[in-house]
Amino acid sequence: MMSKLELLIEKSQTRETRERINMETLVKNLLTQFESKAEYCAISYQGERVSYSQLYKRVLGLCSTIRRSGMTERSCVVLCTSDPAYHCAGMLAALFVGLPYVPVDANIPQARLASILTTIGEDTFICCDRSTESKFSSEAGRKMLAENERGPDNETPCLRAAIGEAQPSPYQYILFTSGSTGVPKGAMVYRASFSVLVDWYQMLLKPNEGARCLVVSSLSFDLTQKNLFLSLVTGGTLYFLEGLVFEPRSIAQQIHNENITWINCAPTAFYLIAEAADVGQLNSLKTVVLGGEPINPTKLKAVRDLGAGCQFVNSYGPTECTDVVLYHELTDSDLLLDSIPLTQTVPGVSVILNDNSPDGKGELVLKGQCVGAGYLGLDDLTQQVFRFDDSGEASYHTGDIFKLGVEGDYHFVSRKDDQIKLRGYRIELGEIEASLNSHSDVSLSVAKVHDESIVVFVLLEECSMLHSMDTKERNHLLREHISTHLPEYFLPSSLVYLTSFPLNKNGKIDRQALAFSPPSELCQTGEVRSFSHASLSFFYTLFGMMGIECPDHAASLSLNEFGMSSIQKLTLLAVLNQIVDVPMTMADLFGSHSLSELSSRFEASLSNASTIHCIQRGL
Repeated sequence: MMSKLELLIEKSQTRETRERINMETLVKNLLTQFESKAEYCAISYQGERVSYSQLYKRVLGLCSTIRRSGMTERSCVVLCTSDPAYHCAGMLAALFVGLPYVPVDANIPQARLASILTTIGEDTFICCDRSTESKFSSEAGRKMLAENERGPDNETPCLRAAIGEAQPSPYQYILFTSGSTGVPKGAMVYRASFSVLVDWYQMLLKPNEGARCLVVSSLSFDLTQKNLFLSLVTGGTLYFLEGLVFEPRSIAQQIHNENITWINCAPTAFYLIAEAADVGQLNSLKTVVLGGEPINPTKLKAVRDLGAGCQFVNSYGPTECTDVVLYHELTDSDLLLDSIPLTQTVPGVSVILNDNSPDGKGELVLKGQCVGAGYLGLDDLTQQVFRFDDSGEASYHTGDIFKLGVEGDYHFVSRKDDQIKLRGYRIELGEIEASLNSHSDVSLSVAKVHDESIVVFVLLEECSMLHSMDTKERNHLLREHISTHLPEYFLPSSLVYLTSFPLNKNGKIDRQALAFSPPSELCQTGEVRSFSHASLSFFYTLFGMMGIECPDHAASLSLNEFGMSSIQKLTLLAVLNQIVDVPMTMADLFGSHSLSELSSRFEASLSNASTIHCIQRGL
């Protein structure tokens, strides 16, 4: 009988073999596209089209510089750029020389970047551009790569022959996610696991020669990585948002103009795109892959009813386990369900429910090739969620609570840390959200705990009759609806009505940004202020309701000088577009003109409504 150590050594050797095979497969597929699709468009961004041959030259230049600069087995390639073509070139160069890459958002705060760089060490190659180079210091060991690196012409044939021959790192990429302690965690994803994911994704989407993917998520997001690779290994074209800014109306127009065939994003982000789209603008979409949060079937049914014939896919998976482990291809009958199931596993994934309770709920535990290597430099945290059995097989404890359906399918319930104990009862906040979301007048809801009580933030459907009810009547109706689904101790103490939910940079609902303040008597019934035109007073009132600070000289400031978060900017744009005839873009609103000038411009753009009502809604 083999010892545990011998088993671990054998598994390590087997993984090394898989890494070599999968790296060679990815490289071979990419080289095939570079040669056969040389003049085809690989990347399109802001009017610039980069062909496969142009991309290949940039990749070779970066490979040459990295190889000549003395890479080691501890090296990695940091990608921090606002140029998608440069990001892709750096990503592929890392693959070709056998190093992992570390995608970092171009707008990352300096303190967070410093923490990441400390974790990965000094032996790094950094792909940055003019807009991001100031974030990096020229410390020993860090090598800055220029946007248009070129190796010696006489080196190119040798370099092409050498691509993929170096002993590859076992890791495809290291992706940093938020940590509960405030220190970002670097999840290490295996190259072999990622290759399996790309193969599965190709089987799912079946992209043809003219496939066009619009990347609507951050370049540093986990779900983005498989979209970049799949498009390039199959000879498709990658499209990126104008200015890499998430603006729903512009995205819908871009999908229509460019005949986009697939997108992959969080459900909330897709709802915003669909709601902003004109009839027919999304008809080119063949597949919409949704992930990162539960799907609201009612919202997708509304999209389907408008004529969109695309295939919807529900996907689930943690960053630590190569992005996707469970999925389900939706049918029209699924859109009538209370929640969308997950029915199939990605190849090589094993799923179990840990400590399964009598009601079929438990924490989801993942095994198989998908499981990553843990968190870089955080051994204690790794040991908390990554476990090894006697055979040396790793498992990852997700912290996600699922319920097993009668057909053997999986339904997400809530996060383990959303499972609270209140007044002696165990309560899963996700169940409250699911109950409210099943109400025909509710678009979305998010439940949180505040001072030992449950608060639910609610977004009503735009055409809901509940808008015309007073708050007391509305609250009674929704609480009664919850009580038909859940025990009395699940009933929320407070309901807060919103006009939109804040989103984080990845298009998911930003739960941390949802703050609750006990209302005064005034806002319990709703404070109403009315304006006959978009005066400065109107803007000051609106900003106050949104929590945007207005200094004494606010009238002379441009909106970019108010220190708004990206969420506040998107919310302001959505609110103001309700009162103008011609919808504005982010560029229109956040230009160089002052607030006073903007107010004057609004006078010429207001819709026919004679009065603007600002309502501060409370409970």
